[in-house]
Amino acid sequence: MNAQSTPVWVAGSSARGSPARAETGKPGVPRRPSIRAVHALMEQAFLETPAAEIIDSPTRAAPFLKARLAGVGYEVFGIVLLNAQHGVIAFEEVARGTISQTSVYPREILKRALAVINAAALLCVHQHPLC
Repeated sequence: MNAQSTPVWVAGSSARGSPARAETGKPGVPRRPSIRAVHALMEQAFLETPAAEIIDSPTRAAPFLKARLAGVGYEVFGIVLLNAQHGVIAFEEVARGTISQTSVYPREILKRALAVINAAALLCVHQHPLC
């Protein structure tokens, strides 16, 4: 497992900022949004939709995870932490791998899940990058 810190995304946070405010330096010409900015906007739109905040089935988990992990070029093992009503509290990348493997330690999953207050459930998530 990598020693670097992994990004944490928390529902309702705006840590990524607003990509729409960036300017090119030319008056009145906004900069084109990056792929990361588009993903951040997709996540925000997903969470602002009331019906989508609840993940109580694989059908409801799929759009959230597709938006969160789309375009990632390496394997990710993560957890989605849910409250008692199955509302999303946070998504956290637990392990990051290469294009063909990732090492996951159960103690890391448990440690991170217990660190979040009010987490009543969790989803374990693993994706394979597009080659």
